[in-house]
Amino acid sequence: NGVGIDGALNMAGQAVTLKSNSTNTATIDKLLANGSNLTNANNVTVERWIPLRNGIAAGGRAYRVLTPTVTTTGTIGANWMEGGMNVDIGTNIDPLPLYGTQITGSGGNAGGFDRTTSNASSLYTFNNGSSILGTIGYPAVTNVGTGSTLDAKTGYFLYIRGDRSTSMQVPYNPAGGMATSSTTLRAKGTVQKGAVAFTISSTNGDFSLITNPYPAPIDWNLIVAGNSNISTTYTMWDPNVGNEGGFVTVDNLGTTTPNTSLATRYIQPGEAFFVQSNGGSATVTINETMKAVGNNINGIFSPTTTYKSFSTELFLTESNGIRHVADGALVKFNGTNNAIDGSDAEEINNWKENIAISRAGTHLAVESRKDIVNKDTIQLFMNKMRQTNYEFEFTASQFNNNGTTATLIDNFLGTRTPLSLTGTVTVPFTVTSNAASSATDRFLVVFNAPAAPLPITISSIKAYQKNQGIQVEWVMQTETDMASYEVEKSTDGVQFAVGSTQLAVGNSNVPVKYGWFDANPQTGNNFYRVKAIDKAGQVKYSDIAKVNIAKGAPIITVFPNPISGNSFNLQLNNLPKGTYMVTLTNNIGQQVFSTQVQHNGGSATQSIALANNLPGGVYELKFTGADFKMSSRLIKN
Repeated sequence: NGVGIDGALNMAGQAVTLKSNSTNTATIDKLLANGSNLTNANNVTVERWIPLRNGIAAGGRAYRVLTPTVTTTGTIGANWMEGGMNVDIGTNIDPLPLYGTQITGSGGNAGGFDRTTSNASSLYTFNNGSSILGTIGYPAVTNVGTGSTLDAKTGYFLYIRGDRSTSMQVPYNPAGGMATSSTTLRAKGTVQKGAVAFTISSTNGDFSLITNPYPAPIDWNLIVAGNSNISTTYTMWDPNVGNEGGFVTVDNLGTTTPNTSLATRYIQPGEAFFVQSNGGSATVTINETMKAVGNNINGIFSPTTTYKSFSTELFLTESNGIRHVADGALVKFNGTNNAIDGSDAEEINNWKENIAISRAGTHLAVESRKDIVNKDTIQLFMNKMRQTNYEFEFTASQFNNNGTTATLIDNFLGTRTPLSLTGTVTVPFTVTSNAASSATDRFLVVFNAPAAPLPITISSIKAYQKNQGIQVEWVMQTETDMASYEVEKSTDGVQFAVGSTQLAVGNSNVPVKYGWFDANPQTGNNFYRVKAIDKAGQVKYSDIAKVNIAKGAPIITVFPNPISGNSFNLQLNNLPKGTYMVTLTNNIGQQVFSTQVQHNGGSATQSIALANNLPGGVYELKFTGADFKMSSRLIKN
């Protein structure tokens, strides 16, 4: 796990191999600052074991973003292809079993590549500072034969099909994926030592691809501390994300987005990675002190955070039945401001599905911002979606049950889904041929902070029979940033459905009256309530009003009875229009309450508010009009 260089090591005349397998990878620990205690290290073979994607042989092939760790004098083909080259389609030249891989490219054998029917490229580099996907951002390597070499300071996108025994002619199998295998890539050349400087784009926001130049893990936290001109996050390519790999963002604490990624803050030997400029110097320097050989790991990293965070991950299940994460985004509520700065990480567009946080015209993989306030929103961005079924997984951390709530708003379906702030919630959704289903701004998450009531007051709701229908009326005492009202109706008082939606005035300091006429009530009980929705998606419900549509003689029902508070309801059925008097008499004959009720005729619910100091007991309720009298017993607890 390490070659300690306490004294001097002269490799003159020696052939040294740093082995790598499924158990471990050999490393060289910290050297002197100038690397002078390692000499003649120009004949070193460095291995890099490449595991199966997701550990499944039929899980499909994937890209890796690699560096050879040494600078070679031999060709790319002599190293990563083990000197083999497939001349005949369907025949695999495999000089050393379990080593090397097949590399293809335009021109086929003429460029030293393995031959296929299409000769499609499988090896690319990256133009630093480029933000354009395709041949400009990712130029294909045009030759792996004569004159080509590998450079320890260059990162390569390489499509790994497996070792050189893996057939490239096996067609895609939806049930089993593309057959592949683990393999080991090796390169022979000169080991980098001392401080290594990389030239990057100095344009603020540009990405540059650099490498881990050493045969040892390096600590991203130390790289950030030693270079003030880059973001605090780096971006790597994880082969287990998406169906051919995908970009993952890692911060200096080791938090990954998506959080199921294998990445850590410790960048392994053989890995290339992206840094983002903050507009400073055009050089990033990595030195010996940034090595971290005690963190030579390949396992799954489970992030832990000491700050409040909210992550969004996008999953899909391919036709071969394998479910995988396609992309992810993370909000960290640990910032000192909400401006986009070096604490935020811009998203690099995947070749397929992407999700990000849309903020001020920028798409972020990681956003660091101040703590949540009421109506805080995360506007999700998505693109390159396919017409298929997806799942979101939303995971909250360190919210500490402080009463904050979160809601996912789907602008396409018009739905609102409550999200947990104490764990993970999975929300399925589908992208169809309807363009709105894949709109970039289809989804957003809205937070409601505790102790922040909806800025409205529903002062009254009433419903009454009008002609052959029912009139529902409600008054909003005040309104602030209101969006709409939904009148919901029910026949049992439990299951409600939307009967009408009305736009709100929005903002008002004076009472606003609203109404809706239900032209199709049911015979018997009809229940109504109003759902008030503000512009952030927060909801508040009114009390329930009941109207009974019945035939026959006038009848009055008192509910609830007994009553626990200071109000009760009268259900008026088939009563003539008029003014009625409601009185309450105690058990010694004293009248303790009276009020007038204006009734528009037919059936209606009338709420009666009592005095706060009315004591508990049994009362006689009298309801009296010009041509109608009724008395009933009312119990107050």
